[in-house]
Amino acid sequence: MVDIRKSIGLSQKCRVYFTGDDAQKTQTASALLISSPLSKMIGNFFIGFNKTTFPTKLFSNRIEALEWLSSHLNVNKDEL
Repeated sequence: MVDIRKSIGLSQKCRVYFTGDDAQKTQTASALLISSPLSKMIGNFFIGFNKTTFPTKLFSNRIEALEWLSSHLNVNKDEL
């Protein structure tokens, strides 16, 4: 889970890394914690435009993000 609620934006270098080979090797799934509907709109555009090989989803609720991640990692959400 990546908490980007206080992030002002993602640099191109960050976006390239997130969709690049190094991130693909180390990620099973990625839950991005956001704070606003505008963040969701921008985030969904980013996810749609910058494809990853691992599941990525936006959440405004931390518990829902942990539950979703636990389903992709085959662990109990309390273990995260």
